Amino acid sequence: MQGVSNRNLSTKQLIKGMLLMRDISLTTLAEELNKNFGYSFTQSNLSRKLNTDTVKWTELRDIAMILGYSIKISPVESWNGIQNRSALLQRENMTTIL
Repeated sequence: MQGVSNRNLSTKQLIKGMLLMRDISLTTLAEELNKNFGYSFTQSNLSRKLNTDTVKWTELRDIAMILGYSIKISPVESWNGIQNRSALLQRENMTTIL
């Protein structure tokens, strides 16, 4: 899992991979999240969140912590700034009609 850089990796695949690497079941993960962070997850509703890709950032952070992983966001060395500033400026001038 070191240096995961696949843009198409889903949250479900990421968490399932971490569970596999640690040899921990989804049921055990749910129990640990409940005990350590006060969630009220069951295996079933945690599985549903993974399948529907509705895991919150805080939940992902807590899952990573339980499984002994950290989440690292770092700058890309090759980033050259925002290339198309005019498109961003045009959005500011758009009117939204509800």
